[in-house]
Amino acid sequence: MSNSNYSSSAIVTAGKRMYLDTKMADVHFTFESVDGQIQRIPAIKSVLAATSKVFNSMFYGPIKEKDDVKITDASPAAFKVFLKFFYFDEIELTADNVAEVMNLGHKYDVTECLSACGKFIEDHLSNDNLWLAYGLAIFLNHEELKKMCEVTIAIDTGKLFKSPSFMDCDKKVLRNILKLDSLSCSETEVFDACMAWIKAASKQDTLTKELVGAHLGESFYDIRFGSMTMEDFDAIYMANDALFSTDEYQDIVRSITSKEYEAKLFKGKTRQCTWDQAAMLKCDRPAKEIMLFQEYDVSGFEKTTFSTSTTLLLREIVCTELFDEYEGPNVLCEDIVAKLTIIESGGPTQTEVITTEEVSVDIDSEDESTTFTEDDPNALYVDKNVIFTGGRDTVISLSKPIIIRRGIKYEIQLELDLESPCCSTIKFKSSKVQIEPGIIVKFHDKPAKNGDKVGIVRGLRFNKY
Repeated sequence: MSNSNYSSSAIVTAGKRMYLDTKMADVHFTFESVDGQIQRIPAIKSVLAATSKVFNSMFYGPIKEKDDVKITDASPAAFKVFLKFFYFDEIELTADNVAEVMNLGHKYDVTECLSACGKFIEDHLSNDNLWLAYGLAIFLNHEELKKMCEVTIAIDTGKLFKSPSFMDCDKKVLRNILKLDSLSCSETEVFDACMAWIKAASKQDTLTKELVGAHLGESFYDIRFGSMTMEDFDAIYMANDALFSTDEYQDIVRSITSKEYEAKLFKGKTRQCTWDQAAMLKCDRPAKEIMLFQEYDVSGFEKTTFSTSTTLLLREIVCTELFDEYEGPNVLCEDIVAKLTIIESGGPTQTEVITTEEVSVDIDSEDESTTFTEDDPNALYVDKNVIFTGGRDTVISLSKPIIIRRGIKYEIQLELDLESPCCSTIKFKSSKVQIEPGIIVKFHDKPAKNGDKVGIVRGLRFNKY
């Protein structure tokens, strides 16, 4: 008789029944409030120990923990969410509890918790919480989240330095930033950001060498003064001469003025924000050639909406070739000037229910997207001078990568300055495109009557995030 596998929901049902059950509990985690009140949260030792080596050692090791375990580094609410990782297959995380829950996952070595919290933070990374997320990644040694934060910093460094939340970032965060080789701002901006941060952290308006040393320590020497022009450094020195000793001043000047000189004190390497062209992932939409009398008439406003199953960096947009509508594919269009705008048009909320098996976001929704105006602050990218050359595909290389977060819809808007009607002889089919195992791009444009997708964006090019 051959073996057969059958699914069962009994373990899930049992987990829900055991969660916070006082009758079956053989351990309680205790929390003392400011007014001295004690809150006890029940749990089952064997359930916790089966997933966590730390709990296993606490409850079944040589020095066994008592039946009451005092918790001082987390709130009762966050601890209850953390315990769900042992009993449930779906967990609710929010922007308010994820940092505490992730810290508990690290403390008790619960891999599923760390992975889920890391994914949640990655999905909701923004200018407002980036520095907090980076500090958490550094503290917990979460390499994947740390790398994602560093890529985000590299893309738009100058803007992020000017965000109000930068002034509240931890000292370790600033010191890590200064070690990065990929930043997209001048070294003068790096210096200015550091000095502004020190003033905010110390609540002092006057900078001294001692004050800078107390906040930056040896990281002061990670500022790449040698990559500045002499004019830029002179301006800094004139305003902050007390920050540099004679040896430091000479080391910087010689680094700037002599290519052969090897800096003794300060790092001299120029920071660069570069992306691997050879490693770009190609997403080409399934398409078919159509008869001339069925050509797609290109309008003055074209849009393409898409989403991805994993977070990626959008690098290039490929648009189909255009022809003169009256003359057909034998006559090319004159060059057409267009304005490109990329906006975020919909995605998950700040509260998500995630599974412990696989963190996933549904990208099948066909909700209406919103069209933003030119001056709308929600525009992620604007380029007013895209040139379409008739008779060949137009490749639009973005001046900076756009972070495309998994499960969120993005809309590519093209406003074409059409002096005469033009058309395309390619239509795009409705489909998901798998560009690598586990990496799927879906296009959400409304279908035409014949079921084919319209539009002129025929391909996207990404880098992994």
